[in-house]
Amino acid sequence: MTQAPLSLTQPAACAGLIEVSTEAHRNRDKVAFWADMVCQHFVPAECNAVAAPQRFHGAMALRQMGRANVAQIVAGGQQVIRTAHLMAKASDEYFLVNIQRAGRSGLAQDGREARLEPGDMALFSSTRKFQLSFDGDFAQTVLTVPAHELRQLIPDVDALTATTLDGRRAAAGLFGQIADHCFRTD
Repeated sequence: MTQAPLSLTQPAACAGLIEVSTEAHRNRDKVAFWADMVCQHFVPAECNAVAAPQRFHGAMALRQMGRANVAQIVAGGQQVIRTAHLMAKASDEYFLVNIQRAGRSGLAQDGREARLEPGDMALFSSTRKFQLSFDGDFAQTVLTVPAHELRQLIPDVDALTATTLDGRRAAAGLFGQIADHCFRTD
């Protein structure tokens, strides 16, 4: 049985939407283009494809919602690593919340490791080392929130980095629905 290709779910006419894809790039340039997009729209990080570069693919749709951003990502397997050298290039602190939509991923930060299945979510800080691992094709929704704003809502949020919030719990499902709604609202 073949699996249907993963795709972004936002409507084409969504206001304020930024879309990027590796589709129009030469095979040998796709991974470098994708790494540039990750650094530009999220945080400076090293991105390395797991499979042969000519088979790599990636697409994202991003939308700014006040001071937060929400993105839908569909891509091939990769490793994304935030090193101390790359952390020195950024000044703003954000928390990123990954909601796994398809495929599986791993997130390591602060000595903890989260394993995400579809529906699960986990968060991490932009100002500390982290590693994201995607062994194969995946889809995620990523929310990027200024750290000081999230700390006002959840004072101990730093203790929650790289911990899995089970997608079967009502809170995770509701959070995912809110993120999806961002792509359906002007």
